[in-house]
Amino acid sequence: MSKAKLVRFIVLSSAAMLLVTLVLGVVITEASGAGGKTAEVKQAHPDAGFIALAAAICVAGGMLGAGYAVGKVGSAALGAASERPEIMGRALLFVALGEGIGILGLVGGVLLMGYLTIAK
Repeated sequence: MSKAKLVRFIVLSSAAMLLVTLVLGVVITEASGAGGKTAEVKQAHPDAGFIALAAAICVAGGMLGAGYAVGKVGSAALGAASERPEIMGRALLFVALGEGIGILGLVGGVLLMGYLTIAK
């Protein structure tokens, strides 16, 4: 895949994710305004749309950062390991640190999604 096609794919997929996130945010925000619920039922947070958008941005940013880090560090690690095989274990440690960025983004998104419902 050429660089121009890759950039086009990233831009279009990011725009599609943003559109889906905005639509879901509007739907969740509109659903949170529905009244007539009993006291036992949890209702949506008043700012549920913004919280969902923040969670989506957190997860997407973490995954994009992790993908970039693993791509750059992984290729450098394999290049270094091809010259000196004894450093492969240390090089994979840096790849794992890049993957940790994605996990932290996912954990942040899950924590934000925990704020969507509040007990009435």
